[in-house]
Amino acid sequence: MRIKVSGFIVLSLLGAAATGATAQGVYIGGKGGFGSSSYSVTEGGEEVSGLNARSGVLAGILGGYQIGHLFAVELELLFARKGFESEVEGGDEFRVDYVQLPILARMTFSQENLVNPRVFAGAIVGFETACGWKAAGQLETVACPFETNSTEAGILVGGGVSISDPVQFTVDATFDFGLTNVRGAESGETSFKSRRLSFVFGIEYAFWDRGGY
Repeated sequence: MRIKVSGFIVLSLLGAAATGATAQGVYIGGKGGFGSSSYSVTEGGEEVSGLNARSGVLAGILGGYQIGHLFAVELELLFARKGFESEVEGGDEFRVDYVQLPILARMTFSQENLVNPRVFAGAIVGFETACGWKAAGQLETVACPFETNSTEAGILVGGGVSISDPVQFTVDATFDFGLTNVRGAESGETSFKSRRLSFVFGIEYAFWDRGGY
């Protein structure tokens, strides 16, 4: 009896592995959208108030590998703009541009329907490409008059839906928050840490048949 049960289990696992093997492969795509970024700014251990979020674009390309029907590992290359501004009209404004590399684990709850929900999370690293500052009362934005870190590390989480197959259209909401101080090593007790809520639209193409809709 034990031999029969063991044989049944082995055959079931082999069958599941064979099924999963057909639902894996590479996918590529592009995405774009807009985000609203804000910063937690502290000076001398006290949080600075009176700062408003600043909107900015983000866009880029992505590639990933599907593992079975539900899971995927994804790497993205994005351009993103962050910043903040004083809530006082004509006050200070801060802007910083990044090339970002999110590395994400993604789970899609189904591949069988026209519309399939999904969630994802992972690490994100940004490499600064430009930094701008407009002081209160000034008309022009100039290069930041203070040192900034050339990289920013953080965490990204999000969710959304994928539509159709094998060419998928995606709609996602993401939230990322920085773990590192944007201000440089000479900033003393001044700290800038970013937060951003984004709405992103994308398109993906899978190089295999998901066997769904």
